[in-house]
Amino acid sequence: MIDFNLTRRQLKRLSDAYDYGYDDLLEDADGAPIQGNGKAIEERCLQWIREMESAYELDVFADLYNWDDGAEPLLEIIRHPLCDLGTAAKIYWLAAGNREGEYRKYHKEFYELLDEIEQRVKDGRYTSEMRYERDNWRSEESLNRLKPRPPEFMCATTPGVYPPEFDINLIGEYPDEE
Repeated sequence: MIDFNLTRRQLKRLSDAYDYGYDDLLEDADGAPIQGNGKAIEERCLQWIREMESAYELDVFADLYNWDDGAEPLLEIIRHPLCDLGTAAKIYWLAAGNREGEYRKYHKEFYELLDEIEQRVKDGRYTSEMRYERDNWRSEESLNRLKPRPPEFMCATTPGVYPPEFDINLIGEYPDEE
């Protein structure tokens, strides 16, 4: 059974992501700014996602994530061993609009994300404890505008229970340790 409780450490991580994006994560273990090129900084940010400790933490992070920061952190979430099918489906449907009309030529980085989620679901790579239903506004007509059209197995509601809505008021100052 999935645990929907978050530790203080997890809340601190989510608070940092919400309040500052990646800015405050760009320090080494001693608090010194990470030196190097953008690739070193990006790798530190991805490592931060790898350190997440629960399916629910990943799910909340996906909800809080600023999609203007690109697809790479979302790829890291869906590749995380604790990622739940419900979270992968949520990310899939939030990204699916990038396959529609004019968006297709501008958001190609999300194609890899969508394709990888489809493959992982098809391969049975996720457990499903968190329920997710695709948006009701995605009518058959709107699904047909997506190129390629999502496969039927992606259109199904995921089994499990609905995760509780994250209380944004929990975001705040938290000590680094438990």
